[in-house]
Amino acid sequence: MLRTTRVADLTRFGDLAEEKRVILGVPNTGRLLDEVASLTGSIVGEAGGRSLRFDTEDFIVVCARSNDLPYLAANGLADLVITGFDYVVEAGVDLVELHDTGYQRCSIGLLGPAESHDWRRHEEITVATQYPAIAERYFDQPGLPSCELLVVSGAAEFYARTGIVDLIVDAHMTGMTAAANGLSYLETILETSGRIFAKPNWTESPKNIEDVCRMLTR
Repeated sequence: MLRTTRVADLTRFGDLAEEKRVILGVPNTGRLLDEVASLTGSIVGEAGGRSLRFDTEDFIVVCARSNDLPYLAANGLADLVITGFDYVVEAGVDLVELHDTGYQRCSIGLLGPAESHDWRRHEEITVATQYPAIAERYFDQPGLPSCELLVVSGAAEFYARTGIVDLIVDAHMTGMTAAANGLSYLETILETSGRIFAKPNWTESPKNIEDVCRMLTR
């Protein structure tokens, strides 16, 4: 018999279950990791290489995908995580935001070809996105066209550029990729950045979570 468990439903914590030190989750790759390294010095830089765990006297750094980090904190596997606000919203988990680092600040927005500025007048539209939960909540608002979502793992611009979909919901920072693919920024859905989140009920933990957070933000 095959049983599949998603990270969102993880309940097996391994040797971290009895850990007395604070467990800090950080991205294992990407531009946010490079900026997070400035908060923890060489610790994250070393852990963010081939090693996905690094132990210090006061805390443990674990490296995982940015979109998995909210689930690790929500399930108690990490005490603190540094990840994008958009990933927390997409995961739909209840975490406590402690600090906005300002890193990788951008918008999650609606983009499409220049001629799609009147998209609200259509009865039906197709949208590609790697943020299906965010997009679904947005298009579920009254008065918006009926929407069919195409869930992709990246490069959403391709699907609008080739006419496979009408619009995309994607991260928008400099606008260079969108412009290179003939897309215009139509509307902001949410503002996001790299932030420090604590697990639910973190104040009830005997660990020095607040001290580690203070160290990261000083």
